Amino acid sequence: MNDLYLNTPLTKAIFEAFKELSVEISFILEDAAPGSCRAYVFGGAAVHIYTNARGSGDIDTELQAAQKMELEEIIIRYEDEEGNEQSVSIDPNFSTGISGMLADDYQECAVPLMIDKAAPLHVYLVSPLHLAVHKLDRLAEGDQDDIISLASAGRISAETL
Repeated sequence: MNDLYLNTPLTKAIFEAFKELSVEISFILEDAAPGSCRAYVFGGAAVHIYTNARGSGDIDTELQAAQKMELEEIIIRYEDEEGNEQSVSIDPNFSTGISGMLADDYQECAVPLMIDKAAPLHVYLVSPLHLAVHKLDRLAEGDQDDIISLASAGRISAETL
C-alpha cells in the first residue's frame, strides 16, 4: 500500500465515506462480526488511488453484506487540490458485470485498503489487472483512458492484460 495515492483529498473523502458506512453497518447489524461485511472498490475511485490520474464523483463498490444497505445517504463533501468543493458518494447501482470477464479470484487478489480489526466493514482495492479487465468488460466512456492510465503508471502491462 505504500505506493498508492492515499493522501489526496479524494482518497481521504473515500476513506471518510467508508468510515460512515462502517458506522451505519454497526447500527443496522448490531452483532456484526469484524470483517463480516466487505467492500471491493472499482471504477474511477480505484484508478485514482492507483494513479492519481483522475477524480470521481462516485465510488464504484461491490458491497458484500448480510442485508441491503442504504448507500444513497452517504455523501462526503471535500475540497480538491485546487480548493474547489467536490462531493463523492458510494454508487448504490454499481455492478461487477454480467459477461463473466472478471476472474473469480478478484477478491483474493484485492489489496487491503481499510482494515480495522474491530470494524464490521473491511475495504479492499481491486487489483490493477482485475480493474482493467472490468473496464474492458464495460468499456464505457473514459474506461479506455483509465486502462491507459493504469498502464502508464506501470500498474499493468499489455502482456498481463
